[in-house]
Amino acid sequence: MEFASVGAIDIAVAIAGLIGKASELFKQERPSLERDPHLPPTIERVIEINLKGSHFTSQLAHYYFGLPSTSDEKFTVRKSLTLVGSAVSYYDFPQCSDYSPSKLATSGPFRAIRIPMEQQRI
Repeated sequence: MEFASVGAIDIAVAIAGLIGKASELFKQERPSLERDPHLPPTIERVIEINLKGSHFTSQLAHYYFGLPSTSDEKFTVRKSLTLVGSAVSYYDFPQCSDYSPSKLATSGPFRAIRIPMEQQRI
């Protein structure tokens, strides 16, 4: 087996995951119609890493997968994007109101982009 730099990316993986605090949703300050709501820092961090991380990895992968190779290709390389969302992407994870939605937000976009990416041979 030999490594060769060809100026393109063939595989991208979004695997990071961060679990927040249990039942954080119910520990927030009392809601009010007089001020804008805000998320606690722990929930913002979970969403930032789990949701936005998968989104931006997918976006960058799509861009780089489309770049032409800078070498003579002797064979066609099939591109691959893997989004790891854990079992929580499909099953309930009680008492974790920040982690569960952020992982469900991995499986939803994956389902939405897999057919267009398949049509582009990714």
